[in-house]
Amino acid sequence: MSSIQPSRDKAAGRLLREWRLDRGLSPEALSWELRRAKLQSVSGKQIRRIEAHGVIPTPRVMFALASYFDARPSEVWNTALRVAA
Repeated sequence: MSSIQPSRDKAAGRLLREWRLDRGLSPEALSWELRRAKLQSVSGKQIRRIEAHGVIPTPRVMFALASYFDARPSEVWNTALRVAA
């Protein structure tokens, strides 16, 4: 048996984009806010990839983004491991 983690979560990307826009932030401004809050260094380009393509970030980046928006990573990403037989 092997476990496979999905490589994309477009719903999470759409949710993060919505939250970011609700706060009036560009991807670069969000990146700056995360660094200022000492949560994690995430580039505007990386934020765009997460939002546009559903790229699943590292756990640290997941935590930083979710924390910034007062959420838990599990509220944003549905990345439960899939078990392949």
